[in-house]
Amino acid sequence: MASNGGSRIIASSGPRTLLERNAGKAVSLKYVISIAVAGLVTMSLALAYALVAGDFRTDALELMENPWGLATLVDAYVGFALFSCWVLWREPLLSRALLWVVLILAGGNLVSALYVLNALRVSKGNVAEFWLGSRRQSVSAAARWEPPAHRS
Repeated sequence: MASNGGSRIIASSGPRTLLERNAGKAVSLKYVISIAVAGLVTMSLALAYALVAGDFRTDALELMENPWGLATLVDAYVGFALFSCWVLWREPLLSRALLWVVLILAGGNLVSALYVLNALRVSKGNVAEFWLGSRRQSVSAAARWEPPAHRS
C-alpha cells in the first residue's frame, strides 16, 4: 500500500474478492452442507409432529390472532422472498426458478434446504458456481463492488 498526498492507493497482486480467490476451485462447503442437512431433518421432524399432533385449521386461526404468531409468519415470508431472489438470480431457466419459488412459498425452509443441497450437488463444491449458478460465467471482475476506503 502506498500513500499519495493523503489518498490511499492499494496495490494488489491478484484476486481481491472471495469469489475471485476461489473461482474454479473445488472448495469444501461442508458447513453449508451440514446446515442444510440439519435444516432439512429438523423441518421434516417439526412438520411430521405438527401433522400428527395438530389441527391445521384451529392452530392456524390461533396463530393469526396472536401478534407474535403474525410477526413470525411475516418474518418467515420475508425470508422466503429474499431466498427466492437468490434462486431467481442463479437459475438459468425462468420456469425452473419460478417452480422453486412456488415450492419454497408452499413448503418453507424444508424446500429451501433441498434447494441448497441441490445447488451444492450441481456446483460440485465450486463456490462461485454455488452462489452464482448459471451467471457465474457472465460476472466479470470489472463488475465487483469494493467498499470505499475508510478515512480517518
